[in-house]
Amino acid sequence: MAGATPATRVIVVSAILLYGVTGLTSSVSAQSRQTYTEALGWYLKSAEAGDPRAQFYFAVAIEQGAHPGRENAEALTWYQRSAEGGFALAQYRLAQILQFGEGIAADPAAARKWYLAASESGVAEAQYNLAIMLERGAGGGRDAAAAIKWFEQAAIGGVAPALLSLGVLIGRGDGAEADPVEALKWLILADNAGLAAASEVLDAVAATLSTEERADAAKRATAWASETSK
Repeated sequence: MAGATPATRVIVVSAILLYGVTGLTSSVSAQSRQTYTEALGWYLKSAEAGDPRAQFYFAVAIEQGAHPGRENAEALTWYQRSAEGGFALAQYRLAQILQFGEGIAADPAAARKWYLAASESGVAEAQYNLAIMLERGAGGGRDAAAAIKWFEQAAIGGVAPALLSLGVLIGRGDGAEADPVEALKWLILADNAGLAAASEVLDAVAATLSTEERADAAKRATAWASETSK
């Protein structure tokens, strides 16, 4: 898993929740280390008792190397149990492992299933990854209309690249009726979010529109940003 991907974000957030900020540094006190050991024991006990949340955090601990002697294959087992128990972050993490074949054979169809489960629970990064798979037809049939739906949900959840994807799909009429004004709205939002790739596409679409249409797109972008920030 490369770079500061959504996957990395989930693992880092999970680690912070598990250990606290000081637990991520190399210089921790003996008392702190004892506290972490006790916490890991609690997570293991709760995980074995069937608590999906504890199963997820225990899997994170294994994957982060915080539980010496336990392998990532065991982490996968706990992610699977947590996902099957309905814990959305586990469903998302399991989907990533299956999509990219992290330590196991890639299984795009299973990944898509778990992304859908996490998406329905509101995990924005899962919604974005699911939309990508739907747009490309990975792990199943291609469905651009469903991709637009999930890109929009991901955009509402703060995943900026989804804004650009919406602009491109709607601009070319892929999955929805072509609407250059609506496409420009999404491209303006993508550009405002700092996506370098949006600028060139934005200029190309804007060049096909009248002054009034460009103003309409800008107004729609402002209204959308205002509404989603509430």
